[in-house]
Amino acid sequence: MLTQAARCSSTRNRAKDSAGSPIGQVDSTRQYFVSMNPRLYSLEYSDIFHHFKRSEVLMNIAQGLLLALLALPILEIYLLIQIGGLIGFLPTLLLLFGAAGLGTYLLQTQGWNTWMRLQQSLARGEIPANELVNGAVIVVGGALLLLPGFLSDVVGLFCLIPFTRRLIAAWVIKNRLGLRQATPPPTDEPKVIEGEFKRED
Repeated sequence: MLTQAARCSSTRNRAKDSAGSPIGQVDSTRQYFVSMNPRLYSLEYSDIFHHFKRSEVLMNIAQGLLLALLALPILEIYLLIQIGGLIGFLPTLLLLFGAAGLGTYLLQTQGWNTWMRLQQSLARGEIPANELVNGAVIVVGGALLLLPGFLSDVVGLFCLIPFTRRLIAAWVIKNRLGLRQATPPPTDEPKVIEGEFKRED
């Protein structure tokens, strides 16, 4: 009886240590995601860490955007004062309205073109990663153009002009998101190799 109780206690301790270790945490996390999505069963540990890393990168990007939005009004006020002192109040106001009008036109045209390319990619059965990132850059550019100020207008126009927008989207995909296509799960169908059969007696 004492020996059996000691074995049960030792088994519980090993299970507790395994759950507390990094490998045990990865195993439990993998089992949770597999229960939510069976397609993840074919993913290796490196793929799971890749998804976690991507989420961490997206969180860092969100924090950087928040800090930029907090510092943007101070820079905008400074630029408005400096430019208004150089060219006058009325020309400064006309520049702001002109940039907003140009940005609105680019937002409508480029947003529609990106939406059409996204629909075409989905119809071909492809993952529209490039179109999704381009759409996100267009949304950011449109939001920046709604803010009064020269700095936000310049950055917003760069996000909407096709050439510069593609450069920004390519940089985000390559250096920040690290998008890659997941390995498809293996099928149970046997592999058939075509050939000729000859029987010799």
